[in-house]
Amino acid sequence: MTPFRSETPEDLIAPACRPTVDRLQLVLDGELEANAIDTDPHPAVCAACRERIAAARLVLSVLGATEAVAVPSGLTERIVSAVREDRDSRIRRRSYAAALGIPVALAASLALIAWFTDKPQQPIAWNPQVPVEKNPEVAPAPREVAQVKPLRIGDELTKAGIALRETPKAITAPASAAPEVFAKLTNALTQPIAPMPDEMEPARSALAELPDVALSGLEPLTDTAQKAFSRLMRDVGSVSVKPKS
Repeated sequence: MTPFRSETPEDLIAPACRPTVDRLQLVLDGELEANAIDTDPHPAVCAACRERIAAARLVLSVLGATEAVAVPSGLTERIVSAVREDRDSRIRRRSYAAALGIPVALAASLALIAWFTDKPQQPIAWNPQVPVEKNPEVAPAPREVAQVKPLRIGDELTKAGIALRETPKAITAPASAAPEVFAKLTNALTQPIAPMPDEMEPARSALAELPDVALSGLEPLTDTAQKAFSRLMRDVGSVSVKPKS
């Protein structure tokens, strides 16, 4: 089996056509004259070579040098003068347009100025501005300060004595409950007091500077409180202690 071999245009040329093809190539390369093809007798018997010669003649006619064309005398001067005349005419047209446009623009400007100046001026309305009086600022109403009643020991003991006298039942609780009773009285007397307002600050400072003897005179122990306290102690002492079962 022979290996595959691609065919080229050189392989398609028959051996008898080889000299004619070589001569055509030399003519196309410019090494031979064009009339060298006419002396070859092979194209008379080979149609393929005749087609090759016809194609070569067509290529030579297209690529062949043309004869020089004679330029008429004075052609360059006529072209330059025509270009110059065209340029001058365009300059003249622009100059005429500018010369006519400037007066028209001035006339239009004068007409607008005359129209604006001829308009009657309207009187300006006088609008007096009356000053507006501001309402006087009203001071805020004084804030009511809650009066905190000072705690007095005598009053609290009086209330405790009245409550004991109005009790319908005798105290039957054992004596061991006496500390609880005193604790309740102490809690009642030591309840937190509302904060003193700022208006009472001078009085509080003055009372704090007084000696203890003067303070004791400000809170006298009334007879009613003394009687109530004595009765409380008597009732507590009369209670008998019973043992728990």
